[in-house]
Amino acid sequence: MKNLDEIKKLFNGNEYSKYSSMEFVNLDGDNMILKMKPGSRQQNIYGMIHGGEIFSLLDTASGLLCVAQGKNVVTLNSTINFIKNVPVGETIFSKTKFLHNGASTMVVDAFAYTEENLLLAKASFTFYNLK
Repeated sequence: MKNLDEIKKLFNGNEYSKYSSMEFVNLDGDNMILKMKPGSRQQNIYGMIHGGEIFSLLDTASGLLCVAQGKNVVTLNSTINFIKNVPVGETIFSKTKFLHNGASTMVVDAFAYTEENLLLAKASFTFYNLK
């Protein structure tokens, strides 16, 4: 298992995370909390946060949770249910939990929510450990 400083360094050194305006908040057990405050380049045609941005936040948080366990993973499969959306400029957060943490595959449920705890999306990710 990696320590918190290693995880933060890995996350903060990733250009995609920076481009997507993601920030590391905390890791508490199997709850990887990242936040994102999307700007105008991350909006859909209705002025809301593009669903791909919400998906990206959850995929990144889920994958980073696996990396925190010392695994080198890629996403094998994913599903997402978009429940609500908010305008660009609102901060959104991830929550995660392991459903399966095996040697070669991991399954993580992830949730996107607002500062007011409004649920925006629920996703499930299956990862493969490259070892």
